[in-house]
Amino acid sequence: MRGTLMVNAPNRIVAQVDMNIISASGRLNPRLNFNGEATLTPSIERASLEIYIRLEFDGELIGESRMQRVDVGDNGSQVSFEVVVSSRLLRFITDRLIPTQHSLNLDAQLLGHGTFTFKPADPSKRSVRVGDDPEPGVPKLFELAQNHVPIAIDRAEWYQSVLGPTKGEQYRFMEVALPRSDQELARDWGNAVAQLQEAEKAYSVGDDAAVFLYLRGAIDALPGATQHICDSIQDLRKKTAVDELVKQVGKYFHLGRHVSSDGPEEGRFPVDHLDAAFALDLARTTLSHLSLILSAEAER
Repeated sequence: MRGTLMVNAPNRIVAQVDMNIISASGRLNPRLNFNGEATLTPSIERASLEIYIRLEFDGELIGESRMQRVDVGDNGSQVSFEVVVSSRLLRFITDRLIPTQHSLNLDAQLLGHGTFTFKPADPSKRSVRVGDDPEPGVPKLFELAQNHVPIAIDRAEWYQSVLGPTKGEQYRFMEVALPRSDQELARDWGNAVAQLQEAEKAYSVGDDAAVFLYLRGAIDALPGATQHICDSIQDLRKKTAVDELVKQVGKYFHLGRHVSSDGPEEGRFPVDHLDAAFALDLARTTLSHLSLILSAEAER
Protein backbone atom coordinates (compact mmCIF):
# COMPACT_ATOMS: atom_id res chain seq x y z
CA MET A 1 0.00 0.00 0.00
CA ARG A 2 1.18 3.49 -0.71
CA GLY A 3 -0.31 6.94 -0.32
CA THR A 4 0.79 10.29 1.05
CA LEU A 5 -1.73 12.50 2.86
CA MET A 6 -0.73 16.12 3.28
CA VAL A 7 -1.46 18.08 6.48
CA ASN A 8 -2.30 21.40 4.87
CA ALA A 9 -2.85 24.66 6.69
CA PRO A 10 -3.87 27.69 4.63
CA ASN A 11 -0.80 28.64 2.55
CA ARG A 12 1.37 26.12 4.39
CA ILE A 13 2.18 22.39 4.35
CA VAL A 14 2.67 21.46 8.00
CA ALA A 15 3.37 17.73 7.68
CA GLN A 16 2.73 14.64 5.63
CA VAL A 17 1.39 11.24 6.55
CA ASP A 18 2.86 8.37 4.54
CA MET A 19 0.52 5.38 4.64
CA ASN A 20 2.36 2.13 3.97
CA ILE A 21 0.60 -0.80 5.68
CA ILE A 22 -3.00 -2.01 5.48
CA SER A 23 -4.51 -4.82 7.48
CA ALA A 24 -8.00 -5.91 8.47
CA SER A 25 -9.79 -7.72 11.25
CA GLY A 26 -13.27 -8.90 12.15
CA ARG A 27 -15.64 -11.07 10.15
CA LEU A 28 -19.04 -9.97 11.42
CA ASN A 29 -18.01 -6.30 11.60
CA PRO A 30 -14.87 -5.88 9.44
CA ARG A 31 -12.41 -3.08 10.14
CA LEU A 32 -9.70 -1.69 7.88
CA ASN A 33 -6.51 -0.65 9.64
CA PHE A 34 -4.13 1.84 8.02
CA ASN A 35 -0.67 2.43 9.46
CA GLY A 36 1.94 4.97 8.54
CA GLU A 37 4.22 7.73 9.73
CA ALA A 38 3.72 11.49 10.10
CA THR A 39 6.72 13.75 9.45
CA LEU A 40 7.04 17.52 9.65
CA THR A 41 8.15 19.83 6.88
CA PRO A 42 11.62 21.32 7.51
CA SER A 43 10.45 24.70 8.81
CA ILE A 44 8.06 23.28 11.42
CA GLU A 45 9.30 22.57 14.94
CA ARG A 46 6.32 20.60 16.20
CA ALA A 47 2.66 20.01 15.50
CA SER A 48 -0.26 18.76 17.56
CA LEU A 49 -2.98 17.31 15.36
CA GLU A 50 -6.49 15.96 15.85
CA ILE A 51 -7.20 14.16 12.62
CA TYR A 52 -9.26 11.43 10.97
CA ILE A 53 -9.55 9.96 7.48
CA ARG A 54 -12.55 9.58 5.19
CA LEU A 55 -12.50 6.89 2.50
CA GLU A 56 -14.48 6.59 -0.73
CA PHE A 57 -14.39 4.17 -3.62
CA ASP A 58 -16.06 4.65 -6.99
CA GLY A 59 -18.18 7.48 -5.57
CA GLU A 60 -19.38 5.45 -2.58
CA LEU A 61 -18.51 6.27 1.03
CA ILE A 62 -16.51 3.43 2.57
CA GLY A 63 -16.22 4.91 6.05
CA GLU A 64 -14.50 7.32 8.41
CA SER A 65 -12.07 6.71 11.24
CA ARG A 66 -12.40 8.20 14.69
CA MET A 67 -10.71 11.48 15.50
CA GLN A 68 -7.32 10.92 17.10
CA ARG A 69 -4.58 13.09 18.57
CA VAL A 70 -1.13 12.90 17.00
CA ASP A 71 1.86 14.86 18.33
CA VAL A 72 4.63 15.18 15.78
CA GLY A 73 8.19 16.29 16.55
CA ASP A 74 11.58 16.06 14.86
CA ASN A 75 11.53 12.27 14.91
CA GLY A 76 8.07 11.99 13.38
CA SER A 77 5.23 9.95 14.82
CA GLN A 78 3.53 6.65 14.06
CA VAL A 79 -0.07 7.03 12.88
CA SER A 80 -2.85 4.47 12.62
CA PHE A 81 -6.47 4.76 11.51
CA GLU A 82 -9.26 2.20 11.92
CA VAL A 83 -12.23 2.38 9.57
CA VAL A 84 -15.29 0.22 10.26
CA VAL A 85 -16.75 -1.15 7.04
CA SER A 86 -19.04 -4.04 6.11
CA SER A 87 -18.74 -7.30 4.19
CA ARG A 88 -21.03 -5.80 1.56
CA LEU A 89 -18.65 -2.86 1.02
CA LEU A 90 -15.65 -5.18 0.76
CA ARG A 91 -17.50 -7.23 -1.85
CA PHE A 92 -18.49 -4.02 -3.68
CA ILE A 93 -14.82 -3.10 -4.01
CA THR A 94 -13.68 -6.61 -4.90
CA ASP A 95 -16.34 -7.04 -7.59
CA ARG A 96 -14.93 -4.01 -9.42
CA LEU A 97 -11.43 -5.41 -9.67
CA ILE A 98 -10.58 -6.73 -13.11
CA PRO A 99 -7.60 -8.95 -14.01
CA THR A 100 -5.74 -6.15 -15.82
CA GLN A 101 -5.64 -4.04 -12.65
CA HIS A 102 -2.60 -4.59 -10.47
CA SER A 103 -3.95 -2.32 -7.73
CA LEU A 104 -7.03 -0.45 -6.58
CA ASN A 105 -7.26 3.15 -5.42
CA LEU A 106 -9.23 4.29 -2.41
CA ASP A 107 -10.01 8.00 -2.39
CA ALA A 108 -8.80 9.36 0.97
CA GLN A 109 -9.29 12.67 2.74
CA LEU A 110 -7.39 13.73 5.85
CA LEU A 111 -9.62 15.96 7.96
CA GLY A 112 -9.41 17.71 11.32
CA HIS A 113 -7.49 20.54 12.95
CA GLY A 114 -4.35 21.23 14.94
CA THR A 115 -1.61 23.64 15.92
CA PHE A 116 1.95 24.07 14.73
CA THR A 117 4.97 26.17 15.66
CA PHE A 118 7.87 27.28 13.52
CA LYS A 119 11.48 26.52 14.30
CA PRO A 120 13.63 29.43 15.55
CA ALA A 121 14.87 31.51 12.67
CA ASP A 122 18.31 30.62 11.32
CA PRO A 123 20.27 33.85 10.79
CA SER A 124 22.27 32.23 8.01
CA LYS A 125 19.14 31.44 6.02
CA ARG A 126 16.44 33.61 4.57
CA SER A 127 13.15 32.80 6.26
CA VAL A 128 9.87 33.18 4.43
CA ARG A 129 6.60 34.00 6.15
CA VAL A 130 3.28 33.71 4.36
CA GLY A 131 0.01 35.43 5.25
CA ASP A 132 -0.57 35.40 9.01
CA ASP A 133 2.22 32.94 9.85
CA PRO A 134 3.17 33.27 13.54
CA GLU A 135 6.57 34.06 14.97
CA PRO A 136 8.80 31.08 15.85
CA GLY A 137 7.63 29.29 18.99
CA VAL A 138 4.13 30.76 18.87
CA PRO A 139 1.44 28.09 18.28
CA LYS A 140 -0.79 28.59 15.26
CA LEU A 141 -4.27 27.04 15.21
CA PHE A 142 -5.49 25.79 11.82
CA GLU A 143 -8.12 23.68 10.12
CA LEU A 144 -6.86 21.10 7.64
CA ALA A 145 -7.50 22.16 4.07
CA GLN A 146 -9.45 19.38 2.37
CA ASN A 147 -7.79 17.42 -0.41
CA HIS A 148 -8.39 14.07 -2.06
CA VAL A 149 -5.48 11.63 -2.35
CA PRO A 150 -5.52 8.11 -3.82
CA ILE A 151 -4.28 5.32 -1.59
CA ALA A 152 -3.03 2.56 -3.89
CA ILE A 153 -3.43 -1.01 -2.61
CA ASP A 154 -1.84 -3.88 -4.52
CA ARG A 155 -4.25 -6.53 -5.71
CA ALA A 156 -2.39 -9.28 -3.83
CA GLU A 157 -2.34 -7.14 -0.67
CA TRP A 158 -6.11 -6.59 -0.91
CA TYR A 159 -6.84 -10.31 -1.11
CA GLN A 160 -4.29 -11.47 1.46
CA SER A 161 -4.30 -8.62 4.01
CA VAL A 162 -7.95 -7.53 3.79
CA LEU A 163 -10.19 -10.28 2.45
CA GLY A 164 -8.24 -13.14 4.03
CA PRO A 165 -8.60 -11.98 7.67
CA THR A 166 -12.22 -10.81 7.27
CA LYS A 167 -13.64 -13.93 5.62
CA GLY A 168 -13.60 -17.63 6.32
CA GLU A 169 -11.95 -18.39 3.00
CA GLN A 170 -8.25 -18.40 2.21
CA TYR A 171 -7.30 -16.64 -1.01
CA ARG A 172 -4.76 -17.89 -3.52
CA PHE A 173 -3.86 -16.50 -6.91
CA MET A 174 -4.25 -18.65 -9.98
CA GLU A 175 -1.82 -18.44 -12.87
CA VAL A 176 -2.79 -18.60 -16.55
CA ALA A 177 0.32 -19.56 -18.51
CA LEU A 178 0.48 -17.98 -21.96
CA PRO A 179 2.80 -19.98 -24.27
CA ARG A 180 5.67 -17.86 -25.61
CA SER A 181 7.37 -20.24 -28.01
CA ASP A 182 4.41 -20.57 -30.39
CA GLN A 183 3.08 -17.19 -31.58
CA GLU A 184 -0.19 -18.64 -32.84
CA LEU A 185 -0.89 -20.39 -29.52
CA ALA A 186 0.06 -17.26 -27.59
CA ARG A 187 -2.40 -15.23 -29.66
CA ASP A 188 -5.25 -17.70 -29.15
CA TRP A 189 -4.68 -17.94 -25.39
CA GLY A 190 -4.48 -14.15 -25.26
CA ASN A 191 -7.89 -13.98 -26.92
CA ALA A 192 -9.32 -16.38 -24.33
CA VAL A 193 -7.96 -14.29 -21.46
CA ALA A 194 -9.33 -11.14 -23.13
CA GLN A 195 -12.81 -12.72 -23.10
CA LEU A 196 -12.34 -13.54 -19.40
CA GLN A 197 -11.48 -9.88 -18.74
CA GLU A 198 -14.63 -8.77 -20.54
CA ALA A 199 -16.62 -11.16 -18.34
CA GLU A 200 -15.02 -9.56 -15.25
CA LYS A 201 -16.09 -6.13 -16.47
CA ALA A 202 -19.65 -7.32 -17.12
CA TYR A 203 -19.82 -8.80 -13.62
CA SER A 204 -18.66 -5.52 -12.07
CA VAL A 205 -21.63 -3.66 -13.60
CA GLY A 206 -24.17 -6.41 -12.85
CA ASP A 207 -24.65 -7.67 -16.41
CA ASP A 208 -24.87 -11.32 -15.38
CA ALA A 209 -26.08 -12.71 -18.73
CA ALA A 210 -23.11 -11.05 -20.49
CA VAL A 211 -20.76 -12.80 -18.08
CA PHE A 212 -21.88 -16.16 -19.49
CA LEU A 213 -21.62 -14.84 -23.05
CA TYR A 214 -17.99 -13.78 -22.61
CA LEU A 215 -17.02 -16.91 -20.69
CA ARG A 216 -18.37 -19.12 -23.45
CA GLY A 217 -16.34 -16.94 -25.81
CA ALA A 218 -13.25 -17.66 -23.71
CA ILE A 219 -13.74 -21.41 -24.19
CA ASP A 220 -14.41 -20.99 -27.91
CA ALA A 221 -11.25 -18.88 -28.28
CA LEU A 222 -8.96 -21.60 -26.93
CA PRO A 223 -6.58 -23.12 -29.50
CA GLY A 224 -8.17 -26.22 -30.99
CA ALA A 225 -11.63 -25.38 -29.68
CA THR A 226 -13.71 -27.18 -29.13
CA GLN A 227 -12.80 -30.70 -30.30
CA HIS A 228 -8.99 -30.52 -30.14
CA ILE A 229 -8.11 -28.39 -27.12
CA CYS A 230 -6.51 -31.31 -25.28
CA ASP A 231 -4.80 -33.03 -28.23
CA SER A 232 -1.31 -32.33 -26.86
CA ILE A 233 -1.93 -34.25 -23.61
CA GLN A 234 -0.10 -37.55 -24.01
CA ASP A 235 -1.74 -39.59 -21.25
CA LEU A 236 -4.95 -40.89 -22.83
CA ARG A 237 -6.94 -41.15 -19.57
CA LYS A 238 -5.98 -37.63 -18.51
CA LYS A 239 -6.71 -36.30 -22.00
CA THR A 240 -10.19 -37.87 -21.99
CA ALA A 241 -11.02 -36.60 -18.50
CA VAL A 242 -9.80 -33.03 -19.11
CA ASP A 243 -11.44 -32.89 -22.52
CA GLU A 244 -14.81 -33.93 -21.04
CA LEU A 245 -14.42 -31.42 -18.22
CA VAL A 246 -13.78 -28.53 -20.63
CA LYS A 247 -16.78 -29.56 -22.75
CA GLN A 248 -19.08 -29.62 -19.71
CA VAL A 249 -17.82 -26.22 -18.57
CA GLY A 250 -18.55 -24.85 -22.04
CA LYS A 251 -22.08 -26.31 -21.90
CA TYR A 252 -22.70 -24.66 -18.53
CA PHE A 253 -21.62 -21.27 -19.88
CA HIS A 254 -23.82 -21.82 -22.93
CA LEU A 255 -26.93 -22.38 -20.78
CA GLY A 256 -26.64 -18.88 -19.35
CA ARG A 257 -26.75 -17.27 -22.78
CA HIS A 258 -30.39 -18.05 -23.60
CA VAL A 259 -33.68 -16.97 -22.06
CA SER A 260 -35.89 -19.60 -20.44
CA SER A 261 -38.79 -20.89 -22.48
CA ASP A 262 -40.87 -21.97 -19.47
CA GLY A 263 -40.99 -21.95 -15.69
CA PRO A 264 -40.71 -18.95 -13.33
CA GLU A 265 -37.85 -17.45 -15.38
CA GLU A 266 -39.72 -17.66 -18.70
CA GLY A 267 -38.63 -14.91 -21.05
CA ARG A 268 -35.64 -14.00 -18.89
CA PHE A 269 -32.04 -15.13 -18.58
CA PRO A 270 -32.04 -17.83 -15.87
CA VAL A 271 -28.91 -16.52 -14.15
CA ASP A 272 -28.28 -14.13 -11.28
CA HIS A 273 -25.25 -12.47 -9.70
CA LEU A 274 -24.45 -15.55 -7.62
CA ASP A 275 -24.49 -17.72 -10.74
CA ALA A 276 -22.21 -15.24 -12.49
CA ALA A 277 -19.75 -15.30 -9.56
CA PHE A 278 -19.63 -19.10 -9.69
CA ALA A 279 -19.16 -19.05 -13.46
CA LEU A 280 -16.23 -16.66 -13.15
CA ASP A 281 -14.57 -18.81 -10.50
CA LEU A 282 -15.14 -21.89 -12.65
CA ALA A 283 -13.62 -20.18 -15.69
CA ARG A 284 -10.57 -18.95 -13.79
CA THR A 285 -9.90 -22.41 -12.36
CA THR A 286 -10.45 -24.17 -15.68
CA LEU A 287 -8.30 -21.80 -17.74
CA SER A 288 -5.58 -21.73 -15.10
CA HIS A 289 -5.30 -25.51 -14.74
CA LEU A 290 -5.67 -26.16 -18.47
CA SER A 291 -2.98 -23.64 -19.42
CA LEU A 292 -0.52 -25.11 -16.91
CA ILE A 293 -1.22 -28.69 -18.06
CA LEU A 294 -0.76 -27.83 -21.74
CA SER A 295 2.38 -25.79 -21.02
CA ALA A 296 3.88 -28.73 -19.12
CA GLU A 297 2.95 -31.14 -21.94
CA ALA A 298 4.59 -28.85 -24.49
CA GLU A 299 7.90 -29.01 -22.58
CA ARG A 300 8.02 -32.83 -22.43
